[in-house]
Amino acid sequence: MRSSLYVDYIYLTGHVNFNNIHIKGILKHDKNAKLVLFKRIAEQLPFPSEQYALKLPNFLEKKDGHAFLNRILFLITLIYIKIRVRPEKYKKVFVSSCDEITLGLCPLCRNMYIICHGNACNMENRVKRFFCKRLARHNSFIVFNDYMAQPFLKNGIDKIHIISHGCIEPLKNIRDASSEKKYSLTIFHPSTRPEKSFVNEMTGSSQLQRFLKEENILLILRNGKSEKDNENIQFINRYLSTEEYRSLFLQSDIILLAYPQQFKYMVSGVSYECVANKKNILIYDNPSLAYCSNYYNYNVFFKNITELCERIKYIKNHPEASCIVSPDDLQPDYSLIYNNIK
Repeated sequence: MRSSLYVDYIYLTGHVNFNNIHIKGILKHDKNAKLVLFKRIAEQLPFPSEQYALKLPNFLEKKDGHAFLNRILFLITLIYIKIRVRPEKYKKVFVSSCDEITLGLCPLCRNMYIICHGNACNMENRVKRFFCKRLARHNSFIVFNDYMAQPFLKNGIDKIHIISHGCIEPLKNIRDASSEKKYSLTIFHPSTRPEKSFVNEMTGSSQLQRFLKEENILLILRNGKSEKDNENIQFINRYLSTEEYRSLFLQSDIILLAYPQQFKYMVSGVSYECVANKKNILIYDNPSLAYCSNYYNYNVFFKNITELCERIKYIKNHPEASCIVSPDDLQPDYSLIYNNIK
């Protein structure tokens, strides 16, 4: 019987780096582990052809904005994998992302380790909760921290493994960043889905605008609205290329995260990007990001404009304020799962 199989049956371009990190974590324990990924995803990963049990065809990729059609595609993909790969032959089957309904209707096998991203939040949905409980009878779930585990435990699901999300490789800036800095600090909010009420509060706050001007600080917000840019608050309301995003991220001194309240029981990929690149971070208070407090030697959270100004000033005046963990500290560790192999 073969040992490990890693499956990503949902086409998610944003999970290329995630899959790379976690596959490498599994290969540390099983160098012969096999992969099932979409062809377009496999093309972006460093693993040799012989590592793949199957590369999924392009026509099975999910379609944006078509929820019902996507569930049909997910089911077809699962059936296709079951016929072509026969996952039941493997001791350990890791599922990289999960739609509870389709995987619950058509599980690959009975020994899956299902990696959860937004699934903990979905426990509030009665139908998805039903299928999660159904999957829990013969399978286990992987979450990234204790907080993400809470909705499962509250619903009687205790087959939970906590494994770190992991960090991507540090970004490389392919633009010339040698120009002289105009501002003492640059703060960048990279998320395109910020908490609208707080963004509106920031843009309308004379206190914040006065503070930024006095301290000579530039704040860059994505998907914000204003009649016009002012000298210290700028908006980006267009698509950013990878090159543009990297340049803005790397040239910024502080990364600002103000996620909406709907961001629950998840982790922020940007937060791990900050660790990988040793970027200071400030976070609009959200319990889902409490794990970030362990990564920095200062208070990263704020609840209002006054606290935001205080945190910015602290970082500006204290050079020792910094990230205190390395990407190696946060790499996913599958040893506990593999130690249980019989």
